[in-house]
Amino acid sequence: MKFPAILGLLILVPALPTLAQGLKTGADHRFVPVGIAMNRTKGLIYSVNQNNDSLLVRRIGSDVVVATVSVGTRPVAVAVNRQTGLIYVANQSSCDLTVIDSNTNSINGTIPLGFSPLNLAVNYVTNRIYVVNETSKQVAVLDGQNAEILAAVEVNAEPMAIAVNSRMNRIYVASASAGIVSVIDGELNEVVARIAVSPNPIALVVERKNNFVYVGYYKSNEVSKIDGRYNVVTGLTNFGNAIPGTLH
Repeated sequence: MKFPAILGLLILVPALPTLAQGLKTGADHRFVPVGIAMNRTKGLIYSVNQNNDSLLVRRIGSDVVVATVSVGTRPVAVAVNRQTGLIYVANQSSCDLTVIDSNTNSINGTIPLGFSPLNLAVNYVTNRIYVVNETSKQVAVLDGQNAEILAAVEVNAEPMAIAVNSRMNRIYVASASAGIVSVIDGELNEVVARIAVSPNPIALVVERKNNFVYVGYYKSNEVSKIDGRYNVVTGLTNFGNAIPGTLH
């Protein structure tokens, strides 16, 4: 399934929202997320720039770029660990993660993945990074301290959106063509539930306090509500004339 346009707000953890937009990426006409993340502690916004393979740093409420950091080839997603102060940028063409120190806006290192990443999320409590590998239907689990891949968890076809509930140590992965949200246990690194949702889920928001997960869909004004305690869909809301495929 190919998506000619995607616009979704993906909240990785409550303090770190990520915006995912659809972009045409070369001759194969694929569409991938382009990431934005917020560091509320420092009052900064991070956005990837595919035109020159960089990460732009802005202050919240300002259009002024305070720093530009060169990253890998074709960056598609960014996430922040607010505990360690490290920023992770997923680079699709160079098949790696660029690690940036948010205190100095300098590169801390590069983590080779061996696959082309599509999206990522961070659990700041466990210091784990979760990277979506669309082509293999897997999510790679990385140790943030040692920068090592610990596991590869298989999910359903065409994983796209990913979000973390750091309080419950659960990771949610929306597979677009399968219409499934996979629930990964962060301690076991195993899928413990597969939740059937509406077709073409492309956006996820985790509401950590009450343990709810909200799912947005491509070309739809509907949002599903999942109760994280029981891993069941408990509601479906139609937002009328809202922008199709957007989850706020």
